[in-house]
Amino acid sequence: MYELVSFHSEALRGIVDIKVVSPNTSNIRKVMILLHGKIEPEGKFSIIENLPSELSLQNLCDRYGLIIAISYMKNRYYITTPDYRVSDFVSRELISFLEKRYGLDVKVQLILAGISMGGY
Repeated sequence: MYELVSFHSEALRGIVDIKVVSPNTSNIRKVMILLHGKIEPEGKFSIIENLPSELSLQNLCDRYGLIIAISYMKNRYYITTPDYRVSDFVSRELISFLEKRYGLDVKVQLILAGISMGGY
């Protein structure tokens, strides 16, 4: 299931949009934080929704009991600055938000992945 959620981030000093893909079961064993590459704001999540079926994020989630969270980071290259603390957001705020919203066990396996700029 694809879901668009937003929440206020203290670390990023503003509202953050997150696309979450979750399995069609309640057996969630893993969480992947997927850092996107450079994308245009108006099509920010269309690239992940229009993948070929063999690369479908929904299929991966269903197969492996996985939640995938992709937060829109405004093409800032994931560089932490005093007013845009990306490392705090990814390592603390986002994980805490996902744990609370989806009732995740604190022992769930965490995966960090990035595409292009997201692997920078």
